[in-house]
Amino acid sequence: MSIWWHSKNKSGKGTVTSVSIPFPLIFVFIACVIALFVPSMYSNPYSLIYKKYLYIVGVGFLLFFISKLFQYKKGIWTSWGMVDMPTFGKVCYLLGYALMIFGIINLIILLQ
Repeated sequence: MSIWWHSKNKSGKGTVTSVSIPFPLIFVFIACVIALFVPSMYSNPYSLIYKKYLYIVGVGFLLFFISKLFQYKKGIWTSWGMVDMPTFGKVCYLLGYALMIFGIINLIILLQ
């Protein structure tokens, strides 16, 4: 799956850029949306704890996305790791992953 980006360069000539989206990533987003609306998570006495960990995962994903904005600004659409990121981007990248892992592990422990 890909997204097509239509733009014009400095000389006015039209260009088309294709940004590929990995197909399994769609299922990750669908799973995140479903996890927010699972009724059993909100109908038990631990519902506030579930929400807290879901917010932690959300903040982690937001920090991860902010770190990737530095890559997009340089024109790098696909990258693995912290290559060519400034220090702030690297901190956001590591902190984002740490929060996502922490929140998901705690959610898994609570769901057992």
